[in-house]
Amino acid sequence: RIEANSELFTRRDIRLPYREAGSYSLMFRGVHIEAGDRTSLIDDIRLERVEEDGNLVQDGSFEETGDLTLRLNSQARYEIGSVLNGRGWTFSDAVTNLNLSGGVTGTNIAAAGVAEDLGGWMVSPVAGGRAAFLFGNGKLHTTVTFPSGGVYRVSFLGAGGAGGSTLSRSGTYPSVNARHTLDVTFDGVKIAPIRLGPPGYQPYEVTLPAVAQGQTAIIGFEGSSGTNGHMRIGLIDDVRVTYVGPSVVQEGGFENPVTSGTTTPSGAAGSFTSTADS
Repeated sequence: RIEANSELFTRRDIRLPYREAGSYSLMFRGVHIEAGDRTSLIDDIRLERVEEDGNLVQDGSFEETGDLTLRLNSQARYEIGSVLNGRGWTFSDAVTNLNLSGGVTGTNIAAAGVAEDLGGWMVSPVAGGRAAFLFGNGKLHTTVTFPSGGVYRVSFLGAGGAGGSTLSRSGTYPSVNARHTLDVTFDGVKIAPIRLGPPGYQPYEVTLPAVAQGQTAIIGFEGSSGTNGHMRIGLIDDVRVTYVGPSVVQEGGFENPVTSGTTTPSGAAGSFTSTADS
């Protein structure tokens, strides 16, 4: 979905879903249903082939998650929780007191799901028409098998909001304190803290630990914003895991040396020296 929010022409790039060779229809359709007149101007349309980048994630743009049967303020369709499992991703369920009437409020909220915008109530998805969402400490996971040993990178688009915002409406609650926080995890281990904030989607990249050929791992997006009355919300879209290159330096992230207090680490792939203060 695209929101035309400037008086000047701006180049917009959209990655289309993979398609076999053939004939297809491409349509530009207005979806704004709020009051008042709205007009968009379109020019210089181009369709270019993008070389396959070897993305290992199944349905990283969440377009294949089936029917979304719930509605939020008549302007967003969504589905929540484990009912979405089995389509390449697993989603955590709501815990208690989740309230979606006029916003997202409640206590002890930890849920994840998929939503699509019908006009004006969430940050419009960039890769296709849907995006995944995290309420509070909600969790989202996918399993990836690495065909070659070496180093891979996970990249995604993210946006966030809070304070009763309805699926993180762009431009709402710009305060740093209102941003949604999450951890990217690798087989349950936190490897990168991320802070999502408005307005709009921003690109994020995280380098994964080196893997062996054929290794399988679970990559997660796990909310860490806590639980409160007006829940913080994160939106995730266009998740990709791609090959970077062979691992040349063993244990370059210094995650596994044996340490004890302030002594020099031992048992690691590298060697360490230290000089004590006299």
